[in-house]
Amino acid sequence: MSYAISLVVPFYEGNRYLDGIIKNFNDIKDNFLMINKEIDLELILVNDSPHVKVNVELLKKANFKYKVIANKKNFGIHYSRVIGVRNAENNWIIFLDQDDELEVSNFYTQVKSIDDCDGEFGVIGNGMYEYKNEEKKIFKNEKIATLSLRESSFLKIRNLITSPGQCIINKKLIPNYWKDNILKNNGSDDWFLWILIKNDGLRFKINDTIVYKHKLNKNGNYSNDYDKMHLSNIEMLTYLEKNEKFEKKKLKELKNAIIFKYRWDKGKKIRSSFKYPVQFFNNIFFKLLMILNS
Repeated sequence: MSYAISLVVPFYEGNRYLDGIIKNFNDIKDNFLMINKEIDLELILVNDSPHVKVNVELLKKANFKYKVIANKKNFGIHYSRVIGVRNAENNWIIFLDQDDELEVSNFYTQVKSIDDCDGEFGVIGNGMYEYKNEEKKIFKNEKIATLSLRESSFLKIRNLITSPGQCIINKKLIPNYWKDNILKNNGSDDWFLWILIKNDGLRFKINDTIVYKHKLNKNGNYSNDYDKMHLSNIEMLTYLEKNEKFEKKKLKELKNAIIFKYRWDKGKKIRSSFKYPVQFFNNIFFKLLMILNS
């Protein structure tokens, strides 16, 4: 069987990452040849920094198909991902950040998992992320992944999927509401997508194999990042308020979770615990479940 995957990569001043992207995808293609499997791999590079041209000479090293799409101006990650989906030839999509990578030796397990996706939105694999100069597993085990992917976790806690890079998703099942309502503020478009697909009753198949590596951006100002993420979360909330399919009860739960998370991240822990006791206990209860199931 031949597998057909489109990898959508929003690109922002990313020429320094291009060699790594090409090597990563070339290695995946070579690994499939080694195990006598076929894969149609397509890279869709969406350049969201029109002031910096993509070094297309480097792309000549690719042993896979690729497209370069240039945004007329900086529209943001959500817009770039949607444009990538609209230009994808293949039905299975991976959204990958320009500085992250797929685990070459295990990637076949992720692709093979889509064989059993009967009506499911896609496959979520496990991965590694950088934390305090160490690499840690995103999900300690499959039970924790299952708990993290419940609709209630997305509404009452936060987005518990580190990155869409660990997911392979069915293009046909991506909600039109997500494609038609673009967040201008970066950060929450993936959470927005998961909430919408959960609201539609769609599920993820879980692959507990390490298939993805998330790199930590060491240059970020974390306090400032919290502010930017909060703006994106609030923008997401305004779109969900206009969605007739989204219940008011869910909206209230999500709104309180967003406010609580922001206040907690900004150091207002004691006051937030008293002002948002339900959200505080939701988070504590979730952490206890994580401990009991690890």
